Amino acid sequence: MLETTELDLSSLSREEKLSIGIVPMHGKDYHSVARRVGLFREREQYEGWSIKTKIVNQMTDENIITMKAIVKDDQGRTRAVGHAKEIKGATGVNSTSHIENCETSAIGRVLACLGLGGTEFASAEEIAAALIQQKEQEE
Repeated sequence: MLETTELDLSSLSREEKLSIGIVPMHGKDYHSVARRVGLFREREQYEGWSIKTKIVNQMTDENIITMKAIVKDDQGRTRAVGHAKEIKGATGVNSTSHIENCETSAIGRVLACLGLGGTEFASAEEIAAALIQQKEQEE
């Protein structure tokens, strides 16, 4: 996987960006969660570090879930925290997998807190879901 810090993203075509997990939208480059996880796993500075996730709040009557992701270093110290909330059925993927989607979003956010994944906190997946929700609300 190509290191973002070594790339001049402005020199890459849209197809080249997409091939390495960077999605250009609205003039900004959003990194996929998969890319952020890949960078976390391959960089030596994070050797022995871990990502832990847990459900913080689950309101079964409203089908709302909140997840927390934590990055811990090799000494067990918390280095970054990220949260996400999803509503079951709010979008296509959330109709069947809102818990998994919420966990993925929390992981993307915690890795952004750690400095991985460019300058945008939102992941490519979160922006795509937001655009779908916005379109549904307009209809």
